[in-house]
Amino acid sequence: MNFPRKRQLLTFCFSASLFLLAFFPTGAAASALTLAWDPNTEDDLAGYKVSYGLESGNYDSVIDVGNVTQYTVTDLEPETRYYFAVTAYDTSLNESDFSEEVSGVTDPLNLVITGLGEMSVGYMEAFAPDYSHGNWLRVDWWDYNSANGEARLVTGDIDGDGKHEVVIGLAPVPGEPSVPGGYFQVLDDDYTHLAWGRVNWSGYNNANGESWPACGDVDGDGKDEIIIGLGPYPAEGGWLEVFDYDAGNLAHKAWIRITWDLYNSQSGETRPACGDIDGDGRDEIVVGLAPVSGNPSLPGGWFQILDDDYTHLAWGRIKWTGYNSANGETWPACGDVDGDGEDEIIIGLGSHPSSGGWLEVFDYIPGDVAHTAWKRVNWGGYNSQNGEARPRCGDIDGDGKDEIVVGLGQGGKGWMEIFDDSSTGFGHLNWVLVEWKDYCIANGETWPAVRK
Repeated sequence: MNFPRKRQLLTFCFSASLFLLAFFPTGAAASALTLAWDPNTEDDLAGYKVSYGLESGNYDSVIDVGNVTQYTVTDLEPETRYYFAVTAYDTSLNESDFSEEVSGVTDPLNLVITGLGEMSVGYMEAFAPDYSHGNWLRVDWWDYNSANGEARLVTGDIDGDGKHEVVIGLAPVPGEPSVPGGYFQVLDDDYTHLAWGRVNWSGYNNANGESWPACGDVDGDGKDEIIIGLGPYPAEGGWLEVFDYDAGNLAHKAWIRITWDLYNSQSGETRPACGDIDGDGRDEIVVGLAPVSGNPSLPGGWFQILDDDYTHLAWGRIKWTGYNSANGETWPACGDVDGDGEDEIIIGLGSHPSSGGWLEVFDYIPGDVAHTAWKRVNWGGYNSQNGEARPRCGDIDGDGKDEIVVGLGQGGKGWMEIFDDSSTGFGHLNWVLVEWKDYCIANGETWPAVRK
């Protein structure tokens, strides 16, 4: 066989042959890239070797993959560029020169981050893939941080770059409605400041000014919109505002109002979440409701679903009469927990001493919702003292199904619990702890999110 060592034997087409897998679940902090190449035609071809490294032309790892023309290189670091080349070898172990080099960047892992509650002076914590401490972040507003500091987090790809930005909603400051004054902050995917937004309603900003954020692609343009729910504003409540992001600016897009006049007149607080619950490629908005002092029939366990054109789609209700008559607030999240391509609705329940810590999972069916599961925080002491469950969803183990990350209210001591997807019956995956002992003792509530 004429098999010179310096002969190029392989054709290697970047556009057609190299592709990325979102996250190949080979370990808590590993990603993968898949390579493919055209076959060599020599009669005594024995196989191929894949060489790769972190610098162009410098390959410090080699894998003998045998006589195949596609191979997945695993155990790679996430968000890292790798350079690859392939050689062929014959039955006498003669080896060709390297193929044309190609490179690819591994996808980022979906990471857990959390905002902290009052007394946190505006801090947030980002965690590494193994749930150890990664970074501290902070709201970029000293007056707010010193007066309250609560950071209510959501994530979404508002600029269409394939990575999640972080949107920070702010809590009210008694006696100082100008702080927070309807403001919310957006951090870029590298956690640097990107933009400030503000509710376009001076009356509300001067009376309350808190913001409950959500992100979702409700118009199908490939970029998430920001939906801001408002806090209690009796007689004029029930509103949400939709914003578009473009080149550093947040622009008003629409006002939405839930269709329950009595609730709007008594409180009107709106807590949005977004997800494609009907599989049409556009996100719907699920609006959770807050308790009304002295009248637990409002909200009575209800939540409303608005279609991607902001019209009413369905009402849902917690399947627990005792809770609905005692508290009835709803904390919504959306995620594809069963991998069917449509998001489920996860509703966290509010405080309910002696029987708290519950979440209920719903499927959307045309014009209605159907109960699919109950799940409970695995901490009896917390459940009996507070029990508020604040869910967020994201595929943090890379199996194509969303997990549920549950933040806890005051008394939660800085803990969050992660539940697996529905394939394991939402089995416990992990506990994650805020790395700030004094805050965990003094308050301990968490507002989690999942970013990629």
